[in-house]
Order: sequence, then structure tokens, then C-alpha cells
Amino acid sequence: MPQCRCLYGWLNSIIQIHTCDTLSPHSSRSHGLSGGPNSRAYTSEIEEHWVPASLGLRQIHERLVAMVVSHSFVLLLALVCATFAHSIGLSSREATEPFPYAPKPGLCPSTPLVRIAQGLSSSEQAWYNNKKPKADAALRSWLRQFGSFNVNSMPTIGSALAGGFLRASLLSAGIHQQLDGTEGSGPMAGLLQAITYETTLSGSTAFQGGLIQNNWPSISSLSNNIWQPKYQYGLNTLKDPDRPNSGAELASDVGSKSNAGYPATLIDMYGRLISYANLYGDHGGIRALISDGRSQSKFTNGEVPMPIFTSIGSSTADGGGTCGPGSNGTQYEITPFEFGSWDPAVKAFMDIKYLGTRMYAGRPVAFQCTTGFDNLGFMMGTSANVIVNACKDAGGAFAGTPLAPIFQTIGEGITYPLNRQYFSAIPNPFFGMRSSPQVAQQQELALIDGGNSGQVIPIWPLLKRNNVDVLFVWDVYYDLNGVQSTGGQLYNTYQASKPANLNRMPTIPPPDEFQAKKLNTKPTIFGCNDPSKNTLIYVPVQQYLPQTSSTFNLTTTPEQTRDFITNGNRMATNNNNSNWPRCVACFIMKKKASSLPDFCNACFSQYCYN
Repeated sequence: MPQCRCLYGWLNSIIQIHTCDTLSPHSSRSHGLSGGPNSRAYTSEIEEHWVPASLGLRQIHERLVAMVVSHSFVLLLALVCATFAHSIGLSSREATEPFPYAPKPGLCPSTPLVRIAQGLSSSEQAWYNNKKPKADAALRSWLRQFGSFNVNSMPTIGSALAGGFLRASLLSAGIHQQLDGTEGSGPMAGLLQAITYETTLSGSTAFQGGLIQNNWPSISSLSNNIWQPKYQYGLNTLKDPDRPNSGAELASDVGSKSNAGYPATLIDMYGRLISYANLYGDHGGIRALISDGRSQSKFTNGEVPMPIFTSIGSSTADGGGTCGPGSNGTQYEITPFEFGSWDPAVKAFMDIKYLGTRMYAGRPVAFQCTTGFDNLGFMMGTSANVIVNACKDAGGAFAGTPLAPIFQTIGEGITYPLNRQYFSAIPNPFFGMRSSPQVAQQQELALIDGGNSGQVIPIWPLLKRNNVDVLFVWDVYYDLNGVQSTGGQLYNTYQASKPANLNRMPTIPPPDEFQAKKLNTKPTIFGCNDPSKNTLIYVPVQQYLPQTSSTFNLTTTPEQTRDFITNGNRMATNNNNSNWPRCVACFIMKKKASSLPDFCNACFSQYCYN
């Protein structure tokens, strides 16, 4: 192990970082199993790709001192720690840490780890077969309050919640709460139990992560016990009096993953910060895995929707040096069952429990399989990876926001060719697979925020599942200037659906028409009159209570947290509109019922886009 020196003084009262003067390509990180993901050759390759050549410590020191009073300071500190993650010398707590972050190699299951994307996986299909009759029964029960619907068959419903940092998390939580028959009040309550899929990306994954970890508790319990106490500090764990040593722990966590031979980047540190702000348990819920969700009783019993995160694959991994995917970036899904993509560039999925396993041509190398790579916080951070914008434009992408000085500093301080530290690094499950042409030659995937392809509402997974009939689209998105959606994000999905032959996506007007008709200020139903299309129930965000609308608001007071959730409640009820719930019943059943109540005609006239 190379000798290390400690950078005290300027960080002495905040965090201890050990930075090695030298880094051997065959250091202690290379002691793993032969042929496994922590083998010497594999680790050397990771080091070559992910470790920066130079960082300019004096420059980083000066900027840290200047920013120490900033409420956003911890993000910069965390990012610097993660940049050094490959050369952190861990203290004695490494040997005794009871909540390890590092993935572990072990035996492989007898079942295949990777499949070609042709229909649902056997695991998801079995879950769906159990969920469907329960969702149908819940929908029938919910419909009874509105009169007679002569039903031939029941539709399958999906719900897509847009991204947007803490605001999106809390607004989405409020929507979820209002629809939940175990907690919500009023005529919309109970509809959640009829929803089969719930998709999130970026900020909205935060609330869903708390649900997955804790067997889908009430939103009230998450608000009272996690969000209100923690969101007042945001991601700044160093300010939280309940976590006085979290900075050193975070650096140790990420270092342990790197030491085990797995790629670790800034997004690992970012994911740990998200965990501290959103998950229960010691050490920021470090044991939580997204694959744990499939063994939670409410999920296995079909009482809750299946959660789906999305993330975008970046072309950075191909050696081109670009920072983002463009409008046609590959969309990856992250569920309790699988990781992968339906898109032609990949067209394959892997059992997410074994994500991180070194694979070739669909088989594990040397029969060694990894577990624990699917850390829930890391998966949330992968979907919410706004850090990549520092690669695109050092500060410019965040001009006027609290994150601007952070990304300005990072962009100036890190000057290595591909800026890979900005991406979530995942050993490629589809390496060597002919059926995955775009990524078959990449040993690692580089993933970024799920909204970075211009589709900030995660509709894509619902369009890919032919069993989904009705889509709720909750547009909680505001841009960087606090301006609400123009319809452009929804239109981008419509445009992308055409070359992908996703023909069930209804027609969406372009942004100029969207705004001229004020469709971004009221609920609108797309696909009303075409039985070959999905029915898309679009509900844009409205600011019913006084609160900030910035995506990059890094903290919320307990009162603001409660207000955001209440605002989400009101979105679900169209601001407590007494006719809205029965109109929603009409929209859901329009293409399935043989006859509808007379009041449905007025609903279609008021809300349907023609």
C-alpha cells in the first residue's frame, strides 16, 4: 500500500481526507478474484479510464475556503472527496464498518442473468399476473362511487411522475398520497391501488426510494420522520447535527467500493448524499438495495404499483469525449427486477440483483457474480445525475442557481480527457452481446439523469409495455428559471415515439400550440377518441401554495416541505374540483366500458384535446 499524507488544516474541522502521493496500477484494489470484476487486469483498466491525471490541489483548496459558508458547500466537498476516491487511504473503521457500501463477489444463480428484451421478464410477468386482478378489483371499487359503468374489461393503468430535484420529490409524494386509499381522503383516494406501474426519474425517484426501502409506508410517516427533519439541510450532511461524522463516512464508503475493484465516480458520493436525505437506517440507509423491493410484502402481494426509475446512456463511454446523449439517448430502466433497455441499441435486460458482475456475451466471467452493486441510493443518484451538466458547461448550465459556483469550480479543477467522473459508472452487463450493438464493445456504461434526453416525464417505459392502456402524466417540471412546462418535454416523447414505432402514443401538439391553447395550465386528455392509442391524462403543475419553484432549491424548511406535499395533493384533485374525480373515471373507462354515465359527455367536451 503506498504511503499517504493527510490533507488537514483547510479541512481539519470538517472532514479527514487521505490523499495518496502515488497510486500504483496494481495497488491493494487489485487483490480480488481472478477474472472477476476486481481482478488486477480489470482494475487497471478501470483506473486508466476513471482516474484523473491531475486536479490542482491548491486551486481546489482556495475555492473550498471561499465556499465554506455556502449552504451548497457540501456538494463541492463531496465531489472533491469522490474525485479522490481511488486514492483514499481508509482508517481503521474500514475493517469494522458494519454497513459496507462495496459490492461483493460470490456464487452465481442457476438461472440466466441476461435476457433479450422480448416482452416482460418471467419475474415481472409473474408479478403482473398477481397484481392485475387486484388492480382490477381496486378500480371496480373506486368506480362505484360515480354510478354505473358497464364494463367489458378493466384497463391497466400507469402513472409517470416528472423530475425536478426536491420539488419533484415532494410534489410527487403529494400526488401519490392523495391517490392512496390507505391515507388519502376524498373521491380520488383508492385510485393508487388500481395503478400497476409508477415511473419516476431524477428528483421524483427520491420519494419512491423511501417507499421501496420501507415496504411502502405512508407519505405522512416519510414526511414526519425523514423529509421534514432532513430536507432543511438538503444534501448538506455536514450541517445536520444528527450526522456529525457523515463526511468522513461518505469518503470511506466510496473508497471501499473503489478498493474492491469496482468503478466509483462522483455519482457514488452524490448517491450517498441522497441516501442520507431520503432513507431510513444507520449510515444513511447504506444497506438498502433496489432489488430488496421485490421481497417487500406489499409489493409481492400486489398492493402497490411496480416502481420504475429511468436513466440515460451517454455516448461518453464510446471514447468520443461528449458529455451527453442528445435527444436520442438510450433509455435505461431500473426496477426491483431488472436493469436494461428496450431500445434497439441495447435491447436486453439483466437481473438487477447481480448488476456489477463482469459479463461477456451474456454470461458471467469465471462464474463469479456480484451482489450489492444495486445500492438504492446509487440507483437514485444515477437517475438524478444532474452532476453531468458540469461536464457540458462549467457553471453555465446552472447560471443563476445555487449550483453555479459548484460546477464552475469543478469544471475548472478537473481537466482530463473524457470527464468520466461526472457519470454513473456501471460494469456493462451487455458487453460482447451482438444483440446490443451500440454497447457491445464497452466494458462500462456511463449513465446520466433520466431527463437529459429532453424527456423529463418518464413515459417511455409505459409505452414499451403493451399491456398499459391509460397513462397518468404528472408534469411537476419547472425549468431553471422557475418557468413551468411549455409542453416541450411531452412533445419530445411524442416525436421520439414515431421512429421507435411506439404507435400507441397519442398525438401531442408542438410547444407553441401547447402554450397558445394554455394546455400547460390545465389538465388535458390526449388520445380520447382513438381506440388504437393510449389514453393520456396530462396534469401540469400549478402553484396553489406560495413556494419556490426552482429545480435547484437545495433545502426546504419543514413548513415548505408540508406545503409542497399539499400542493401535490391539490394537483391530484385538480385543486379540489368536485367534478374532476368522476371525469377521471370517464377518461379511464372510455375505451373499455360498453356504456358510460351521461355526465361523461361534459367531461370529454371540457378536457379532451381534439
